[in-house]
Amino acid sequence: ETKFCKLPLDFEALLILLEIESIDQFIELLISTAPGEHAFDKEFGCEIFFLDFESIVSHTRWEGQFSEYITKAITRHEKRLTGVNVRVIID
Repeated sequence: ETKFCKLPLDFEALLILLEIESIDQFIELLISTAPGEHAFDKEFGCEIFFLDFESIVSHTRWEGQFSEYITKAITRHEKRLTGVNVRVIID
């Protein structure tokens, strides 16, 4: 089935969707990059990689540390977002 755009085009809605997608992709890149891995900015990345081989003594403590690392990375590097609040729950 062929779908066509309706006129008039809503460019504002399109730009908002593009910005949301851009932020989503940037955060994905940010949390999948270890600090020091990026050649141009050694501080770029998320410290969650420090938790890779850590023994989990307390789920609550680990979740808190994980959330803190992600919040810190997003707050530092993604300037389009404010009031970042990350909550991680191990299921």
